[in-house]
Formats: sequence, structure tokens, C-alpha cells
Amino acid sequence: MESLQPTRTHERIEIIDIFRGFALFGILLANMLWFIYPVYLQSYIGDPNPFTKDWTTLDYILKTLMEMFIDGKFITLFSMLFGFGMVIMYERATARKQAFVPFYLRRLFFLFLFGLLHGYFIWFGDILADYAVIGLFLLLFHRLKGTTLLVISYIIFGLYFIFAAFIQMGMYMMNESITIPANQLQLIQQTIQIHQTGSFMDLMKANIEERNFYFGAGNSSYILHLLTLLPFLAFFFFGAGVAKKKWIQCFSEKRKKFATIGIITFMIGAFFSFILPLLIPVHILQYASAPFLTIAYCTFLLFLFETTKGLRLFIAPGRMALTNYLMQSIFFTFLYGPFALKIYGEISYSFALLLGIFFFIIQVILSHWWMKRFYFGPFEWLWRQLTYMKKQPFKKSGT
Repeated sequence: MESLQPTRTHERIEIIDIFRGFALFGILLANMLWFIYPVYLQSYIGDPNPFTKDWTTLDYILKTLMEMFIDGKFITLFSMLFGFGMVIMYERATARKQAFVPFYLRRLFFLFLFGLLHGYFIWFGDILADYAVIGLFLLLFHRLKGTTLLVISYIIFGLYFIFAAFIQMGMYMMNESITIPANQLQLIQQTIQIHQTGSFMDLMKANIEERNFYFGAGNSSYILHLLTLLPFLAFFFFGAGVAKKKWIQCFSEKRKKFATIGIITFMIGAFFSFILPLLIPVHILQYASAPFLTIAYCTFLLFLFETTKGLRLFIAPGRMALTNYLMQSIFFTFLYGPFALKIYGEISYSFALLLGIFFFIIQVILSHWWMKRFYFGPFEWLWRQLTYMKKQPFKKSGT
């Protein structure tokens, strides 16, 4: 029996790698605010507080644009690609009459370990561990038909959106001014100080505390954290359904349907992300509606992919997305911290975004250089080594 192997280069779907590279760029931009401020401050950014008092008009404009076009949209795309990829692996395993579940459980287990190491020792905002956990739910239903998977995704997202709408309505009716509690204010100040002048152990301790806060530290707010994962789970199922129905592969025959879907989802997404926020504060609902624009972005990229070769620049970074994702948090955690610039909590948001764009350009260049010489990114190769339990090729011959 032929052993299960990673997807070969000629078997890959280029537009999926482009989606992945595109998502990687959006996630980096969305994370920049989280790289420069503690988790305790994130809910208060945009409201008057002593930590963003020096923000310029440009900073606030950029934050508004990020909320409209970026926040939530690209992590949702990443989630869709996770589900899509699982189905591709399942279908390959089935075609070769190989056991899929043990293989995929190993894959999720090592992804979970990567996530724990990343989340607790590098940057608290890791998403890999969450993906591994909710990936187990998708695995339970991986044999279902594409239509069924899509219906499940619609139901999950619908429930999440209704829940977000009720929360948003309650916050709007309360109409209370948001102020940072005194104990949290002190915690923010301490965390910023540690990131500027602390020792390595101080940084580790502070990051672990931020990670625990991010998860709710085991109390009732942990349930709220799980609820925030519902859109990711919904798009795990959505991506799996899309893969089973071969929608991406059949794009050329369904161009009119894709155009209709793109227009409708863009109009819905635009209403919740662009128009409604200008009338009333609806940040929760704005974030919850992100998947509509995610789908619109995907349809736009599919049409653009047929007419331009420029999108192929995203293929190489997309093929080593795990490595690039980890390197983003490693680099910026180091750059802003006490061993480099010591500007954590003080750098302007606009300059941070500029650095993020510049860094991604470097990642694109390095990714192309790397993929010409190696089959996988370094962390992708390690993940495959552990998952397949056998030595995987790494360096291409003749390089």
C-alpha cells in the first residue's frame, strides 16, 4: 500500500495558495494593534484612554479603515482554507485507501503543540491551538456531503450572528461610557513597562498572564472566548463544503453564479462594515459580519486570477504560511521589546502598519527565494515530519 504523502507541487491548486498568502497579509495587518498594546487594552482602543492620547487623525482613520476592510475578514478566510485543506487530504487518503483519521489526529495534535508554544512563550494571540481544537469538531463530520457541510456552516454562523446582534443591541441601549477599571489600568502600565525594559523571564511571565486573560483564565469569560470561535468553526465547515462540491475547481463554468454571490455578499458586508458603523457604534456586529466580505474578496480574487499574473506573488508565501505566520509574531515581539527598539506601547499605529507592510514585502521576497530551493517552509517541514512519522524531502536537488 502506498504511504500517505504531503500534497505534491503539481497537485496543488494555485488559487488556494494565493488565498492563503492573501489571508496571511491581512492577518498581519489586523494583528499589528495586538503587537503594540497589551491584551488588557484592546477593548478600549478607540475610546479615550491615556495610552492612545497621542494618536493622530491619521491613526484613527487607519483604525477605522482596518475595521471596515480587514478585521475579521482574513482570519475567516484562513479558517475556510483550513476546512478546504482537510477535505483535500481526506479525498487523497480515500483514493489511496489509507486511514485518514489517525493521520489527521496527529496533524491536529502537533498543530496544538505548536500553538501552545507560540501562545505561551512568544505571543499570547496565537490562533493555532484554537484551530486544532475546533478542527476536532470538523473531523467528526468529515464524511458528510458537501451540501450538508454547507448547511451546518450556515446554521452555526446564523446562530453566532444572532448572538452578536443581541449583544450589540444591549450595549447600544445601555449607552454607557467606557472607562478602564483602575486595576486593569495598572496592569496595562505594568505590561507596557515589562515589554520596554523587562528581562526575558519577565516577558515570558507577562505573556503567559496575557494568554490566560485572553482565554478567560478558566472562569465564565472562557465561554465567551469559545463563542468567538464560532465563526471560525462555521468557515471550517464552509471551506470543507466548498472543497467537496469542487466550486473552486469549477469556477470557469460557474462564473455568473460567482459574480452574483460576490455582489450580494459585498452589499451585505458593506452595509454592516461600511454604512451602519457610520450611523451608530456597532463594532461587535461589524466584526461578526466579516464573513460576508470574506466571500466577496474570494470571488474578486478568483476573477482577478484569470486576468492577471500579479496575484502569483502570493503563492510562495501562501505555501509556507505557517512559517510566515510564526515569524511575524516572533519578529514584532522582538522588535518592539526590550532587546531591540523598546517602543512597545509608544509606537504610532500608522507607523506600525507601515512596518507591517514593509515586513510582508520582505516575507514575499524571502518566500520566493526559499521555495525555489526547498519543498516546504521550515515549520511546514517539521509539521510534516511529525505528522507522517517518516523523513520528508526538504531541499530540492540541484540547489
